[in-house]
Amino acid sequence: MRRLFTSAKVRKLDRVAVGYLVAAWVVVQAGSIALPAFDAPPWAMKLLIAASVVGLPLALLVAWFWRIGSEPDAPADNAPHPVWGRSELLLVGLLAFVLVTGALEFAFFFRPGGTPSTATQPSKVSQASIAVLPFANLSGDPEKRYFSDGIADQLISELSKTPALRVASRTSSFALAEKAMDVKTLGKTLNVKTVLEGSVREEAGRVRIAAQLVSASDGFEVWSNTYDRNMTDILSLQDEIAHSITEALTQHLLGTPVVERQHRKPHAIAPNAYKDFLQAQYFFAQRTRPSIEHAIDLFEKTTEAAPDFADGYAGLADAHATIAFNFDDQNHISPAIYAVKQALAIDPDNITALAAHVTVSLVQWKWLAAAQDVKRLQKLGPNSAQVWHNSSIFYAYMGLPDLAINAAKRAVELDPLAFIDRSNIAVFAISQGRYEEGVASAREALALQPGNVEPLGVMCEVLAGAKHIDEARKILTQIASLSDNTKPGPRAACEFWIAVNSGDTAAAKKVIEPIVATYPDNGVTAGDISTAYRFIHENDDALEWYIRALDNKDNSMLQMRYLGKGPREVFNTQPWLETMKRPDVQAFEKARAKVAADFAPKDRAS
Repeated sequence: MRRLFTSAKVRKLDRVAVGYLVAAWVVVQAGSIALPAFDAPPWAMKLLIAASVVGLPLALLVAWFWRIGSEPDAPADNAPHPVWGRSELLLVGLLAFVLVTGALEFAFFFRPGGTPSTATQPSKVSQASIAVLPFANLSGDPEKRYFSDGIADQLISELSKTPALRVASRTSSFALAEKAMDVKTLGKTLNVKTVLEGSVREEAGRVRIAAQLVSASDGFEVWSNTYDRNMTDILSLQDEIAHSITEALTQHLLGTPVVERQHRKPHAIAPNAYKDFLQAQYFFAQRTRPSIEHAIDLFEKTTEAAPDFADGYAGLADAHATIAFNFDDQNHISPAIYAVKQALAIDPDNITALAAHVTVSLVQWKWLAAAQDVKRLQKLGPNSAQVWHNSSIFYAYMGLPDLAINAAKRAVELDPLAFIDRSNIAVFAISQGRYEEGVASAREALALQPGNVEPLGVMCEVLAGAKHIDEARKILTQIASLSDNTKPGPRAACEFWIAVNSGDTAAAKKVIEPIVATYPDNGVTAGDISTAYRFIHENDDALEWYIRALDNKDNSMLQMRYLGKGPREVFNTQPWLETMKRPDVQAFEKARAKVAADFAPKDRAS
């Protein structure tokens, strides 16, 4: 035994064995991560492990006959020395560890039905993803593009009802469709496995829809079909197409169809009512006040002609809620609530109606009602970018910055071209002193919409806050070239951020004074004026405008202590603490504590 061990040491078999096993163990660990990432078949991992095991005796045989090193064998009658010295015990221990670890991993991978851990293998369900491109308009009338776009938009909504599918948002897929981009590049950009293309021809009360599902990895067709129906059956047809696509897509990617969420079968709808609905969606997507008001008129025509069409009421609710929220018009709250109730009476799980109700609840400061709807939305649409966008807004207004940032990041994952969520991340991050993260997100947002004044304004704010003043001044020049001077807006805001972050309080005050003089006609809120005064440490004026903002139910006020811009230590001074005793502020604080506990991540103590 001593002679064999001595000969093995002379040939350095111990080092060969340890080196080989350590190298093989590292290769197996790397393979367990890399192979699933490239969608390698399960047998590839098993083959790698088997090759590693078989390679050990081969490596030892080669080392024995090759005689690594030039020393001759030690004679048998050498002076006696301990066979099991410290170095030998260390080597044997390391050998034992690597062998046991390798054996356990070998047994795990080769056990019956064994598969790699889900921690290192992407979920199969997450692979079921699709982007729906705007359908081609074959009706011969360019003005009917709203119809073909609307069909694709409605298919996105139908497909999103299946939780196992991840559906790219309309914003991203429609934006990329306008660029000369092949299917592979589009799939990679949107992080989807399949792409749906199609065409629509509508005439004489009939509609023909051709749809083709294409694999984004190789461009090959997965499924296709053509449908020719009466326009009155359009809702049933969309439901049928969505079901066929879901079945084909999950069969192709998962190997077995998934069970779709149960939902009400759609009714027939009058062709004119459906056209009004699609036109309303088209104008609502433009998000200007005139376009939204035009959409409201069309949604109302839809609901009058089709009172059992939940999406018509949901769209009407969303439009009213958007005007109430974005343009601070309280007159749209009651009609929004009425439309929400009508939509949910027809379809209790209508995501658009629930989202509209969240918006209205935020306007009314009904925090817990909004929280209840947000929970339902997250359950119904876990893979919906819009749901996570709405969630991030809700968390922000509840003064929960970590939840707001994480929800916005989730929205960006699901909708890679969502510039508004990247802008929001920038604003949320900089309010927490995370300047470089804010700058990075703002750059991403601006890259998506370089000619848009709004992301330019956010870019200026975060650059100035991060003390990149020279860059912020360059952004100001761009904003000035794109803005008119009729009302203070991104230009005045950018001037203020540059001045205050440069330490030029006098210049910052010069920006504030004309805004205060023309309030409220200039569109700047009392809350924004309060924030500006806090930045220049005129705390009495800041408090006066803060109270005015609370009286106006300014949505951005109550969370200022947690997620607001500017110095927040003023909230701990006596005059501000007295204001915090107001019943509405106390009600918010109580609701905030409950929301923070209810929505705390499950892996963290609440």
